[in-house]
Amino acid sequence: IVILNLKELVDKYPNEEFTKKIFDEFSEHLSFFLIELATLKSPDCIIIGGNIAKASSFFMESLETKLHQKLGYKLPLLLSVLGENSAIIGAASLFYHLNH
Repeated sequence: IVILNLKELVDKYPNEEFTKKIFDEFSEHLSFFLIELATLKSPDCIIIGGNIAKASSFFMESLETKLHQKLGYKLPLLLSVLGENSAIIGAASLFYHLNH
């Protein structure tokens, strides 16, 4: 099987075991990154945005569980309502705050 992108994976193979394994591995790696971030910055919550948020039903529960187990507390994970625009708005906001 050749899968070109995430959209194709979730659209064509949503219930396959390999899809579950891919998202389990994704949530494991993302949890390590987010734990580092949470340790350094102590955020009140983490917002998941961009195109990956469209596939949140495949990984959010696993990610929340992994974070809770590794951090020892529940760090709220939220989905961005801005979708793909969230990254560019965040970058523009950072640029603005660094220059004002």
